[in-house]
Amino acid sequence: GVAAGKKASDEYTAKRYHQQGDEWQADWTFAGAARDLEVLYTLGEKLANSRDWPNWSPEESFRATRDASAAERK
Repeated sequence: GVAAGKKASDEYTAKRYHQQGDEWQADWTFAGAARDLEVLYTLGEKLANSRDWPNWSPEESFRATRDASAAERK
């Protein structure tokens, strides 16, 4: 859970980060990184196969500029 993750992170930062013990360890699973990649791939795939374009929230000042360029997108 969150508490265990914080404990592991704090221990790593205090005892190994940028020190001799700051090396790859065989017990690392990389499961979190793999899940992140799955999420990012799925997001990219959905955007690539959609006619919808990402946009700013209506209250953002950048929205008007993005909307003005809508006709230029194919």
